[in-house]
Amino acid sequence: MYSEQTPSWEQLIDWLEGRLSPVEAEAIEAQIAEDQEAAADLAWLSAFKRAGSQIIIDEPPRELHNALRASFDAYVQRQSKSNNADGGLFRKLVAALSFDSGLQLGLAGARTMAFPDTRQLIYSTEVADVSLNVQVEEDRLRIDGQLLPVVDVALDQFRARLQKGELFAEEVKVDELGHFAFAAVVPGTYQLTLATNTLIVLIESVDLSIDL
Repeated sequence: MYSEQTPSWEQLIDWLEGRLSPVEAEAIEAQIAEDQEAAADLAWLSAFKRAGSQIIIDEPPRELHNALRASFDAYVQRQSKSNNADGGLFRKLVAALSFDSGLQLGLAGARTMAFPDTRQLIYSTEVADVSLNVQVEEDRLRIDGQLLPVVDVALDQFRARLQKGELFAEEVKVDELGHFAFAAVVPGTYQLTLATNTLIVLIESVDLSIDL
């Protein structure tokens, strides 16, 4: 249950996206009705969401894809050499699919997403799991991911790269909670890499699609 204090942005986003239970949603609505600051924040978030849904980002030119891919590969190689020079150990782990809400199959305790235009994928390794929520936005997809470590690692040291074939799609930083996101993704099969200077978590083939 949410408190009577001004709702946080995270709570307002949860309400706006319909991720709250009826009781939680009612509590947030009551707070918004009584709190001008919360109402103003909600109005801004609503306007931002509307604007974002109307923006279609064109794929960058092939030359930019290749340049960014080369930059990322060079970064990983530099970090690997630096770490090995210090006597460290560089590890590369391939993650396996352990849950796909689209197939209604998965590990015991995994939760199926409640919304038909959202798909959840979970990939697992011995040191970390990767959770991906794939959501339809117009004719593109938004990918909200989270790295869930089994061992103690600094999550904000990771960089996430989404790649399709020889084309580089996008590279983003992972925050301190393990979250990362890709917007306006064309549906298809991709490779996802999460890397630090000592560790690579690789998903070799991830089906990023929902029946549109």
